[in-house]
Amino acid sequence: MLTSWGQILGPLLLEQSELRRVCPGKAMGLATVELSLAQLLQGVKWVPSDFGVDLSENPKLSSEMKNSLACKAMPGMSV
Repeated sequence: MLTSWGQILGPLLLEQSELRRVCPGKAMGLATVELSLAQLLQGVKWVPSDFGVDLSENPKLSSEMKNSLACKAMPGMSV
């Protein structure tokens, strides 16, 4: 009898304990980091590098770029 109740209630209790054990400040911490990063990126003007943009891809399971995107960060607000 105990094993049947354990099999039924085990996953339910496990899900509830995972929900309760999440850090209460996680959402606020993520929002703070996102806001700080957004303000940092917004305060810079982004321009393409001297090499231009190469959109060629590697033929794999997921499409990956052959060459990484490169850009320059110039001081000043971008609009």
